[in-house]
Amino acid sequence: DGIRDVERSRGLGDVYKRQQYSSEAICNHVRTGTQSLINGFKKIGLDVMNPGNKHELAGNATFLYSNPRIVVDKARRDNIYIWGDNSRIRVSTHIFTTNDDINYFLNRLPAYLS
Repeated sequence: DGIRDVERSRGLGDVYKRQQYSSEAICNHVRTGTQSLINGFKKIGLDVMNPGNKHELAGNATFLYSNPRIVVDKARRDNIYIWGDNSRIRVSTHIFTTNDDINYFLNRLPAYLS
């Protein structure tokens, strides 16, 4: 799962350029994206399941939702691929996920939830 379909939102050249970054830079990029998602989830009142310690964050932000299939299907229509099952939604950030991708998803999320 990932916020945007990489083939539609980014060229392979962009991914290649980012592979030249250090593992620490990649980790910081992914954690920052995950924290942005968590902050956005909390802002709209979702029950976040991630750890509170920022050093324990990885590339996934998760929240509880009683009917995840609806959210997954609506997001997919926008070429956003997220995972939903067992009353939860998981959204992943990756090396190619940009702030614009995250903001686009967070702006669309209320519509997915309704």
